[in-house]
Amino acid sequence: MIPVKSIVRSINTKIIEEFPEIPIQSRDVKEGFSRPSFFLRLANIEKETFLRVTLRQMTCRVLYFASNRYESDLENLEILDRLEKVFALNFSVETEDLAKIVTISDTRSQFVDDVLEFEFDFSFYQDNDSDDEELPLMEELEMS
Repeated sequence: MIPVKSIVRSINTKIIEEFPEIPIQSRDVKEGFSRPSFFLRLANIEKETFLRVTLRQMTCRVLYFASNRYESDLENLEILDRLEKVFALNFSVETEDLAKIVTISDTRSQFVDDVLEFEFDFSFYQDNDSDDEELPLMEELEMS
């Protein structure tokens, strides 16, 4: 299974690669923060388990706080263009024993109180941690 923590790490890595000069804040936005900066959180985390696979669906919300709160329009638009490019199709998630390409299905953005809110939805299937030997074998099949 791919831990949620590994997904967040992978998304952070993509943001750091594109924006090495802008920090990602890890504490709550309400506590105060430096500008410019990103804040990332996952929302709508869903998990649907089937016999052999699990479907994971999530939304990632990236908040961008511009350098100047009162003159942020052009800066926000520039960052939006770059985020849309970075998270256009997919991203990879790696753990110690697994690498997975995660497909991005939808992106959205809005500006609230001069803060850029960029969201993208993604989903992926992963194998369940079960051995085939543990499943009972079919005994007899009668056909008429």
